Amino acid sequence: MPNEQYSFERYLNVRSAFAPSFSHDRKRLSFLTNITGVAEVWSVPIDIHAKTPAWPDQINFRSERVSGTSYSPVDDVLLELACIPIIYLVCLGVRWDKNTKKCTR
Repeated sequence: MPNEQYSFERYLNVRSAFAPSFSHDRKRLSFLTNITGVAEVWSVPIDIHAKTPAWPDQINFRSERVSGTSYSPVDDVLLELACIPIIYLVCLGVRWDKNTKKCTR
């Protein structure tokens, strides 16, 4: 086996994905990844019959790190917990009704 040399910069570019959460209908998977430099929420559709795997969509675009995320057990709503004590609600495929304070289709 040849003795390969790798630059130090290569090891600085290691990224990870963690904290997976399935949607209530099991059709989407959200997770945290630090691919952008800070932990943010990404989501990918799950289709076992697809010819090629889907690429995940970035859900949030904030400068602070997200420390946790979880889908609602009954709707397409993600709960995000940021490092600073703020909780975000993300409605996927629906809109937030300011009057009723609920996600609507």
